[in-house]
Amino acid sequence: MKQRHELDLSQRELAELCGLPQSSITRIESGKTSPNLSTLLKILRKLGLRFSINSVLNPVRY
Repeated sequence: MKQRHELDLSQRELAELCGLPQSSITRIESGKTSPNLSTLLKILRKLGLRFSINSVLNPVRY
């Protein structure tokens, strides 16, 4: 939500950019639902953000 506000985008505008219903953006921002990975990546790209995964302190050894 912070990045969306900094870009001066409404929920409706972001939803249109992402090809999603505005209600989906509302539910995600309010914490009522969690997006699947493809939806999350779609939103992040439109906000100019990146998703990254970092290793934990003690890697699991098999």
